[in-house]
Amino acid sequence: MDLEKVKSLHHTHIWSLEGEHHVFTSHIVLKEVENFDQVLEVKNANKECLEEYQFEHYTIETELDSETYKLR
Repeated sequence: MDLEKVKSLHHTHIWSLEGEHHVFTSHIVLKEVENFDQVLEVKNANKECLEEYQFEHYTIETELDSETYKLR
């Protein structure tokens, strides 16, 4: 949330496959994005933030703030 272009997070899940291999997934809503390079910058910044946690696998789904979605 401290990243400049991140508006919010949802569907964030952290779990362990068997107690040793940890997994992270999240949807990140971006704000004020004007081009694809900015999306890549945010994704790379998120990866850098996650490196200290030593996840075995992580998935970051990005969404633009202009997208319409419904939480079920």
